[in-house]
Amino acid sequence: MDTPSQIPLDDSVRAVMGELPQPLQQFLASGKVEAVTKLLVEKYRLHLDQGTMLERALILMLLGVESPEEFSTGLEKDLGLSEGTVRALVADVNEQVFVPIRKQLEKEGAGTPDAPQPGTLPGQEQKTPMGVAEAAIMGTASAVADPPPTAHTPPRAEPPPPIPLRPKNAPPLVKEYAVDPYRESVE
Repeated sequence: MDTPSQIPLDDSVRAVMGELPQPLQQFLASGKVEAVTKLLVEKYRLHLDQGTMLERALILMLLGVESPEEFSTGLEKDLGLSEGTVRALVADVNEQVFVPIRKQLEKEGAGTPDAPQPGTLPGQEQKTPMGVAEAAIMGTASAVADPPPTAHTPPRAEPPPPIPLRPKNAPPLVKEYAVDPYRESVE
């Protein structure tokens, strides 16, 4: 059952979706966001709740509600990921989401959002601020602002070391107890 708070939210999402470029609308409607998120969750071994928060943040950034800077700081803070992992994750998001959308925009010849609207005279066009998602798609803003250089650079995220196994020629383990001390006798 729809609650009163859901109806205006649905209407506002529809209004924002209508203002987005066509390739971005198609990307959001096609379910590719879920597929990309699933791949990233598997690649970075994120928990289910972290994957859900990643998908939500990605959708908000694509809608232009959240800036790329807020996206990356949110991943670091909300998901509890290291800075190196966030950088790698953002690079993958850029490669798997924004690069294909940018190529689609270039192929369709969409131009920039600041292009004059038909019917306006030169000098009369109204400059509107470019949306964050559109700026990231068009390549006018980086997906993540580079942090200022520091004296200590954190190491890159590496997979954990392998678990040591017993060699095959090792002597057998001696059992300390013949009977389980925590189990009651059946007698």
